[in-house]
Amino acid sequence: MVLGHDTNIYRNRYAMISQNVLVACNFDLEFIYVLSGWKGSIHDSNILADALSRNSELKPGLLSLADLCRRTDYPALCLDASKAYGHAYPSPPDAAALLSMHLDMAADHTRTVKAEAEELLSKGKGSPREKGAIDVCNTQFGDAIDDMDTVRKAVKGRDAGTANTFLSAIITYYDTCDDAFAEIPLPNPFAKQDDSLSKIISNAFALVPIVIS
Repeated sequence: MVLGHDTNIYRNRYAMISQNVLVACNFDLEFIYVLSGWKGSIHDSNILADALSRNSELKPGLLSLADLCRRTDYPALCLDASKAYGHAYPSPPDAAALLSMHLDMAADHTRTVKAEAEELLSKGKGSPREKGAIDVCNTQFGDAIDDMDTVRKAVKGRDAGTANTFLSAIITYYDTCDDAFAEIPLPNPFAKQDDSLSKIISNAFALVPIVIS
């Protein structure tokens, strides 16, 4: 309870008596840090500065997720990857974990579109040229999945050159799928997925030099 002469310093911008509290949670929505007791009139930035100065369990990495994503080509997609796959990694995530999340997302989505290609091939519908293009895409998707494993090993071994080479190759696989249909020419049933997957890998490309610096 706030009484007497202390009342005014606890009054916030809405003229109400309050405390300003900083809390942080992980990707499982569990609270991992609470800093309470600051007066309602104190600006948020002052409380954040105090929290960071205490060398407490509030880790700077938690605050750097947005900064890391801003260094990628597609920040919103980066945040989506962290939301979808962050539960499998320690919280808060560092650049290495965020890179792994992108590879996880790319691998899962590539497996999904590869299964779609295999289903179309099993039905045997379409012209020979169309089926040939689908087969090209199916092969490229398989190669992309294999190369993602190589990228993981390269990152683990801190071999940026190999990681970048194979990430470039993966983007080329998705482009090759697009080209296979462009040459017929027929609409590519996997065009949307190819575009999304290329963006995911592009983000991974941007994270490699941060992880291996």
